[in-house]
Amino acid sequence: MANLNNKVALLFLLITVVVLNAGSVFALEFENPLCVLGGGCNNVPDTFIELVEQIADQLILIAIPIVVIMIIVAGVIMYTSRGNSQKFQQGTRTLWYAIIGLAVVLIGRGFVALIESVLALRGNG
Repeated sequence: MANLNNKVALLFLLITVVVLNAGSVFALEFENPLCVLGGGCNNVPDTFIELVEQIADQLILIAIPIVVIMIIVAGVIMYTSRGNSQKFQQGTRTLWYAIIGLAVVLIGRGFVALIESVLALRGNG
């Protein structure tokens, strides 16, 4: 019994050492996405508006490919419905949700520009 406990303890210790070492060997390093976007950390936003603009730009870069994929998926669902009205309606809903999602992202970018212009007008006046 003691021999089994020693083997389990040794196995647990070995697994722990391997897992902890693997974490340091295969560690991932993430760069600041705001630095990568501008080509270097010289483009780090100085104001809150610049930060929101850069985040909105990144959201647009992420949203557009997702919308294209969702439009393709909706088309495939509608094409493969084979007369099944529920499947065709599911494809139509997917298409509408993709378009509405893109509109929300683009309106959000426009909203950022609107707030920026309002704040710029207040600063000048």
